[in-house]
Amino acid sequence: MTASTSPSQPDSHPTDNRRSWFAKLSIGLGALLGIPPLGSGIAFLLSPITRHRPSRDSSFQKVTPIETLTPGIPRRFTISGNVTDAWNRYTRQLGAVYIIRNSDAADGPTVSAFQADCPHAGCAVSFLSSNNHFKCPCHDSSFSLDGTIANQNSPAARGLDHLDTKIEDGFVFVKFEKFVKGTPEKISVS
Repeated sequence: MTASTSPSQPDSHPTDNRRSWFAKLSIGLGALLGIPPLGSGIAFLLSPITRHRPSRDSSFQKVTPIETLTPGIPRRFTISGNVTDAWNRYTRQLGAVYIIRNSDAADGPTVSAFQADCPHAGCAVSFLSSNNHFKCPCHDSSFSLDGTIANQNSPAARGLDHLDTKIEDGFVFVKFEKFVKGTPEKISVS
């Protein structure tokens, strides 16, 4: 009887070891090269949560040079600001303000700023130079130059909303805020 090799036992060739080694090397390199894109994707998805938020003082908006304002005459300015919505950042109109340059004091000019919306229902207030007061077209509210209610029959529960201002390097800055409408108290919603 002659000895024969059994077909169930494959021959072990050196090329099989080489192939398995290359397969393991390919898998390892692929995993190693996949880590940076995976990390970048996770960082991108988590960026709205981990993004640094600006401090409250940065809400002062640069509006106009002080020289452009005539004392005692209000001027309307549109306030625009950067808005961040998850991954998008864009500039949009936030609202409008009236700025009045007061009489210049010994230590320099001063200004007053008011929200350009009526505190009753939020309608846009206009300045009427003929009567020297602010007028709301919706419900006949009127306000004096200092922002107080001029018409005693006014439906507005409070005067125009004052805004914080500062003057730096010849420019007027306004801290723009929105307030709850229709209440006697001035409650910030921004």
